[in-house]
Amino acid sequence: MKIINLNNNMPYNNPTIIGLGNFDGIHKGHLELMHEVINKSKSSDLESSVILFNTHTEVVINNKINQSQLTSLDDKIEILKEIGMDNVFIIDFSAELRNMTAEGFVCKILVDLCNAKAIVVGKDYTFGYNASGNVEKLIELSKDRYEIKIIDDYKIDGFRVSSSSIRSLIEDGNIEYANKLIGRNYRLKGKVVKGDGRGKNLGFPTANINLNFNYLVPKDGVYLSNIIVKDKSYRSLTSIGYNPTFNGSTLRVEVYIDEFDEDIYGEDIILYFVKYLRPMINFSSIEELIDQMNLDLNQLRG
Repeated sequence: MKIINLNNNMPYNNPTIIGLGNFDGIHKGHLELMHEVINKSKSSDLESSVILFNTHTEVVINNKINQSQLTSLDDKIEILKEIGMDNVFIIDFSAELRNMTAEGFVCKILVDLCNAKAIVVGKDYTFGYNASGNVEKLIELSKDRYEIKIIDDYKIDGFRVSSSSIRSLIEDGNIEYANKLIGRNYRLKGKVVKGDGRGKNLGFPTANINLNFNYLVPKDGVYLSNIIVKDKSYRSLTSIGYNPTFNGSTLRVEVYIDEFDEDIYGEDIILYFVKYLRPMINFSSIEELIDQMNLDLNQLRG
């Protein structure tokens, strides 16, 4: 898969079919659109492609500097490579791009730079200054430029799959249904850092995770999870919260890895959330905390 930087304004020579969208989370709806791009590319001489922004649009449009996301740019690229996309066009969502007219976006970015001969897009896609462009505008501008395919909403249980709905589910701790809409278990990436060693003293050593991206962190609580360490998967329990029993003041992501006894400080990990177990509890004694942790472990081991 080729990664093509559009910020240098160098036109891409090979004709392409491009999927358009924000693609945060790359959920089942996004994947349906992307598979349409890939399938149509195979029946033509076009290279399957998508455009990804380096910066979240909310940062530039609404100055939400701390805007969290479901997937980092690297996560998206990894998934696109797995499904067989030919190209990923990368461009900064700059003030210049934000202020570009709908016609400017189509003519300069899609046609001139990306050499788009076909476009696949969801029916609610908007683009250009103040979201002035929409599907109707794409159709209007397509004459003698490109073919266009409109994808209907993707629904599960009658529920429209969208990045915003998945965010709400994760923020509510409904990780199982979020996973259903995403099509895989929600994941975070980070590095194991040194903690205060409290879990080890309780008989439940934990890996403290420093996230490597501003991911949307699930609701506080304890989760069944899987963790990838050194390319190997382990079942685990993940605690997200402020450690109320110990009057903590910092949000922590801590992982107990079952049947694991290695020093992994500094290791990069991937953490997959499977099921929400319970909320954080302010226990009145250490004994109560240990009893609950044993109950959690029993659920993990099934």
